[in-house]
Amino acid sequence: MVECVLFPYQAFAEDFAGDCSVTGVIVNHKTNTFARRGAVFAHLPAAIIVLAVLWDWVTRLNWGGWNENEDVSVFMSTGRWLVDGALNWTRDFDDKLLANQFLFYPAALFNSYKVWYLTSMGACFAGACAVYAITRDVFAPTRSYAPATGHYAGLYGGVFTLYLFSTAHQPHHISALSVSMVLVAAAFAKRYVRRRESGGEGGAALLVLACFCASVGVGARPYLAAFAALVPVWVSIAARLSAKRAIDYVAVAKIFLLWNSCVALFFLCVNVLPFALVGELGAFVDGVDILRQRIAPRSALSLLCRAFGGEDALSASLFFLWAAFLTLFLIGLAGGLYHRAVAFELSMLTVIAPLSVLAMTLAKNFWYHYI
Repeated sequence: MVECVLFPYQAFAEDFAGDCSVTGVIVNHKTNTFARRGAVFAHLPAAIIVLAVLWDWVTRLNWGGWNENEDVSVFMSTGRWLVDGALNWTRDFDDKLLANQFLFYPAALFNSYKVWYLTSMGACFAGACAVYAITRDVFAPTRSYAPATGHYAGLYGGVFTLYLFSTAHQPHHISALSVSMVLVAAAFAKRYVRRRESGGEGGAALLVLACFCASVGVGARPYLAAFAALVPVWVSIAARLSAKRAIDYVAVAKIFLLWNSCVALFFLCVNVLPFALVGELGAFVDGVDILRQRIAPRSALSLLCRAFGGEDALSASLFFLWAAFLTLFLIGLAGGLYHRAVAFELSMLTVIAPLSVLAMTLAKNFWYHYI
């Protein structure tokens, strides 16, 4: 038998070597040019996309490509109210919670749109890194995948997420930041549960940080609340399936309650407590009453038809892209290509997550472009 020396990043070398006892191929990271070149070419498209996104963002940042956005102008105004010491709904009404006002406080303090864009761009990169971590964990070696499989799946998942942030929800929209925060929360939650399932102690800081990120994302975009609430169920069941252990539904219920209680606590501290501290709880109640109203209500079918029927080309294209991903997943599932834990996690990411956000949006919103 010929000895083989394989390293985690050498996906192409592993494929090239095959069964070393038969082929007699020696794979060494110092001498195998094929492996090194393969790794370079595998990372090249990702690097090109990231550089293109960065170039787009930097040019827009420096030449004012985002400054005329109406939503950001309104949010900057609420941030200036906070600089002056006034909470949203006490001076005027804006259909956003206090979390959004706090997010725009730094930009308003420096009276600079660029501060907000830099904040949002940083969140977008954090969200892309979270997708990398989540996807790499989905295709982990413990689930019979080569280490390089998880790396490349995570790499292109993160890069594709960054690309979507540059098209569908550009950094000047709060949607990019809010989605990123929920993704970061999910990544921290997976790490916390993995540590607990492996018998490790501690990790409370991870849980607190994850819940805080989730509360920020939900506070900025309440449409993400359903998916954020399901994160502990997702990561707990996935960890059990990965370890080939029976699902402890009592334990899942406990972490579900703990997670959502912690998220709710942060949510109340950010969005309700400030009103109580300044003696303006009445303004909060009035604001909630206004938010509960259905202005120019439309049916869910009407919204979907307008969004995917050609009036919004971006929504329609993203819908067909999601349908393509879903089709590929179902084909792989029917062919038995996935580990049980992988099948469960992909179903959460490709089916449950988007449908939960869509359901929350349809339940309240009347603007078809939100779809």
